[in-house]
Amino acid sequence: MMTTPRFALVALMCALAFACHPKPKTPPPPPPPAPAEVDQSLWAGLSRMDAQALRAAMMRGQIEAARRLISEDSGEAASAHIDRVVSEFYAPAKADYALKNLSLDVMEFKKASDAARGETDRGEMYRKLDDLTRRIEKLAPPDRQWSKPGTVKRVLQEIAHQYGEGVQSGFVVNEERYQDAFGLALVAQEIIDDAIDDGVAKDRSRTPELKREAEGLVNMFPSASAPKSPADAGSMLAQISRVEMAFPGME
Repeated sequence: MMTTPRFALVALMCALAFACHPKPKTPPPPPPPAPAEVDQSLWAGLSRMDAQALRAAMMRGQIEAARRLISEDSGEAASAHIDRVVSEFYAPAKADYALKNLSLDVMEFKKASDAARGETDRGEMYRKLDDLTRRIEKLAPPDRQWSKPGTVKRVLQEIAHQYGEGVQSGFVVNEERYQDAFGLALVAQEIIDDAIDDGVAKDRSRTPELKREAEGLVNMFPSASAPKSPADAGSMLAQISRVEMAFPGME
């Protein structure tokens, strides 16, 4: 029979062996898949934080498209964009946000969507959209992550993708994709302003050019509703290229 001192020695050795060889940690789950209707290549190899920054920008794009559609009394179309914030962008990534105790109150988005389809006062509708924007901002990474050149570039590339899906042969063939591109152009302009304010766009001598080209991008869209004579996709690509060239540090 094992004596007490010997038993204690064996127990100590076992404890030390366990301490030296701890149980391996469970790796974190992979980032959620890219949204269905986007350029899938933009999401390949993104870090979780980069993906969250891009997803937040795209959510914001839906709200900005809705805002412009409300200004044109196109409530049904605005409602569809509000719905897509949840169905297309938030729902597939819900578990990923939950890892950091982040979430969206989807009922608030449903209420805003229903209001857009109704006869809600325009000012009240804008206030609802402002509230949704603040909710989305809570899901986004810190500002410097949001406004860094890589995120801006991916947003610009997504504008090109959506516009190419929406406008072909001089006509708007998919109004929703055209509106997606418009909403993202408005968001890109805001991100660029943030990049200037945050010092991410470091060459201050190029600030006037960068602001001018970002505004020029937004001006490529005469309206949120489908125009009769939209800019051709080649002209849009050229304007996006001018924005990229004006942004200091963008590869």
